[in-house]
Amino acid sequence: MTTMYQETVKCYVCGKESKQTVLGSTNSFGSQDLDLRPPEMMRGTMEYWAHECPYCGYIAKNIDLGTVVTEAWLARVEFINANNIEFESELAKRCYKEYLINLEDENKYKAFAVILYAAWACDDAQDIGNAVLCRNLALDLIDELIEKEDDPSTLMLQKIDLLRRSNQFNKALEEFSGIFMEQDLLQDILDFQLEKAKNHDNACYTVEDVKKSIV
Repeated sequence: MTTMYQETVKCYVCGKESKQTVLGSTNSFGSQDLDLRPPEMMRGTMEYWAHECPYCGYIAKNIDLGTVVTEAWLARVEFINANNIEFESELAKRCYKEYLINLEDENKYKAFAVILYAAWACDDAQDIGNAVLCRNLALDLIDELIEKEDDPSTLMLQKIDLLRRSNQFNKALEEFSGIFMEQDLLQDILDFQLEKAKNHDNACYTVEDVKKSIV
């Protein structure tokens, strides 16, 4: 069950108050996608994973928390127009703009997360070209994140999915062939991804699809 409620929030950037819909609780039943997108019901709550100030346009999970961006920065045409990318989904556009804010804040982890959300929103809108664009932007960040992790296996599996879903099949095969994961399930996922890359298959798959393939 998903619960939501209204809350009045003061924007950190402009200081004005607005009513925002807050996600109280949700749940997930089923198998997550290989890029870690959750199943329903959480899957359907992405619209509420961030708030947007209706006055200055600041976007964040909590718009009352700090950022380096200013009202002037948010008023720039390139931000308002999302660098002139013609997204089919307003949610994807909002996620992309949140990505720009996190880049400005030098929060690479959050920037990676929200540009992946943008890709998911593009998937839902059948906006294939921009889904690939967003995955490529995520790939621009992921190597730095992998280097910082003591156990980068999850990010590595996200990377091969990003490569495959953005049609970079040869790169996926070159980079991940011969790599071994310590956990059996993670190795099964990697092997599954490599097989799909060999077949030039860029479709979305779940962890359950991997399990079914080895039964």
